[in-house]
Amino acid sequence: HNISLAAKFSSVVRYDRQRAAPKFAMRDFRFDPAYVLPSTESSTMALLFDYPAKKENRVVLIEWVDESERYAERDTRDKTLILSTPKPGQLLLPTCYGMVEDTLNRRFGLVLVPPAHIRANLPSILPTGAISQKRMPVSLKELLDGRHPACLQMLDLGARFRLAKKLVDAVHMMHCVGWIHKYNLFYNL
Repeated sequence: HNISLAAKFSSVVRYDRQRAAPKFAMRDFRFDPAYVLPSTESSTMALLFDYPAKKENRVVLIEWVDESERYAERDTRDKTLILSTPKPGQLLLPTCYGMVEDTLNRRFGLVLVPPAHIRANLPSILPTGAISQKRMPVSLKELLDGRHPACLQMLDLGARFRLAKKLVDAVHMMHCVGWIHKYNLFYNL
């Protein structure tokens, strides 16, 4: 099954991107200053309303790309199509719901599915601040530097070896499917 997924994913990475990328409007999201990730200014959490059906909300991670970069819209569309393709879990790449254009701040965003521990067990009624700090993603750098208080128990040697093995396996799989280096997005560690 993984070999089949890798072959299909490789085909999309190299050649097959003819379909249109799903595009959301800014009004489809709820942004809150508390949802901005402290480790990076180019990512934020948000609530996506009425997706995949009316009255259903999704917690999403948005990776922003500055519109001033050459070919920003085309590159974002290509990444959206690639990341929305089924892929082996060993790649550690997120699934993508679509893209969003923020005309006010002149940027595009990849609307990504966050890891399961962030999106699971949400309350049925989402109050203000529904994405708690416990659900916010932690960067690998924060984890290894011990800057995040919830990660202190994960810094033992065995955990570091498990992380290293996951990274090596992901890089190996990325080379196998022909993934371009500038698109490396490690995820789900």
